[in-house]
Amino acid sequence: MERQHKNSFIMQKIRICKSKSCLALLVAIFPASFLLAQTSTDDNSVIKISADAAQFRINDSLCLGEIYFAVARDRLNFIEQDKVLTAQYKFDVEVWHQKTQITSQSWTTTSTAASRDEIKASQFLFNVAKFQFKPGSYTIKAKTTDLNSQGHGEKSLPLTIRSFPADVLALSDIEMATNITRDSTQTVYTHNGYRVVPNPGRLYGDGLFMLRFYMELYNLDSSENATYSLQYRILDATGETVKNFQPRVKKTAATDIVEIGGINVVTLRTGVYTLQVNVVDNGSGQQAKQEQVFYIYRERDMLERKDIAFPAYSKNLLVKLYETYDEKKLDDEFSAATWIATPVEKEIYQSLDIQGKQQFMGQFWYSRDPDSTTVRNEYREDYLARAEYANANFGGLKVGCKSDRGRILLMYGIPSEIERFPSEQGLRSYQIWHYFEQEGGISFWFVDAHDWGDYNLVNSTARDELRDPEWQRWLTVQ
Repeated sequence: MERQHKNSFIMQKIRICKSKSCLALLVAIFPASFLLAQTSTDDNSVIKISADAAQFRINDSLCLGEIYFAVARDRLNFIEQDKVLTAQYKFDVEVWHQKTQITSQSWTTTSTAASRDEIKASQFLFNVAKFQFKPGSYTIKAKTTDLNSQGHGEKSLPLTIRSFPADVLALSDIEMATNITRDSTQTVYTHNGYRVVPNPGRLYGDGLFMLRFYMELYNLDSSENATYSLQYRILDATGETVKNFQPRVKKTAATDIVEIGGINVVTLRTGVYTLQVNVVDNGSGQQAKQEQVFYIYRERDMLERKDIAFPAYSKNLLVKLYETYDEKKLDDEFSAATWIATPVEKEIYQSLDIQGKQQFMGQFWYSRDPDSTTVRNEYREDYLARAEYANANFGGLKVGCKSDRGRILLMYGIPSEIERFPSEQGLRSYQIWHYFEQEGGISFWFVDAHDWGDYNLVNSTARDELRDPEWQRWLTVQ
């Protein structure tokens, strides 16, 4: 624990907040698919951003808001410059209040590697942006752009700034971290003598067994012999306590105090949890509580498939929707979605009862939602609309969404252009679907090989898809 006087707290925050640049930090921890909630798309033009925010008191009417970002290093385009592989990317961060942009930050940074073997999916580049806020509701809009490839990604998250009156015991937000060390160097990662490397995805488990966090306590009674009590709890997705630590009584040496926490989470299974911190000022009798949601992922849990605690997201209204679905309706929807489901997700779904399937489907679409801060899940709506179209229009031997054209429509989206060639004497009908904005431009060739309207994929220029330079042989009626 580090004790600091109030003036020191305020001056450090203001100095850091006025910094013009943010540093990028490389850390290797998790598979990108879990920290960044990646979808199954291979579109290299999309760069997924993991983002989080926390607020800390400056004075009665002003707070420091910190915005944390993580970008998967292997999603950037590295090009050789002077015998060194270099990726150059840009961050733009905007702060909006209602419909007005009130401030922004923009910076460019680089990542280098001696060889491509050094660039791994488990590596992440971290950044921090800091702003001063008055109490109110804000929206943070972040964008990263790969300056080598022009690939980009965007993320939006809400930030509600609280007030911290001078005479009331209060706690800052809990900043989840990958690592915390003592460091007096003034950088964007510095908090009152500590270097705090953020964990924007709040994900722990394989590769990161210690739940580390930073927070601040304000307006404690600092009279002679004053003490305060501190207690940690960890709750599971149902609100049940799974770890309950004994309260610790500490001497109060200042009105404002830093608390550094570290909890071993090696025994927690895959699922969503809440860290709860309770503080009691033993002199004044005032109490305060702060909570933060975090996630545990372990590969062995996913393989075992049993006793997996699926997240019960308070903002995921789809969970409530699926509670009204019977098992057949759930199975039909997941069947349409299997083109984008991972092998592990398919295996898990088949092992669940109806209640488990209801929770699973809510989480399945939530993890693919491009903006989980809104009630609507635009990704799900668009996908299911395409599945409905496929079922209505791609007839033949299979259900429309299970046909070759249905699969391509669901995996790649609506084509930029479709060329249709009706059957002629001795030749079968066929179609060519073009996607001009994916992988630099790709195409798919479908032939009605049996004259039943069941068009089969016979050739493509997309990665990991069927490629047959002699596809035209399928046109000839035998």
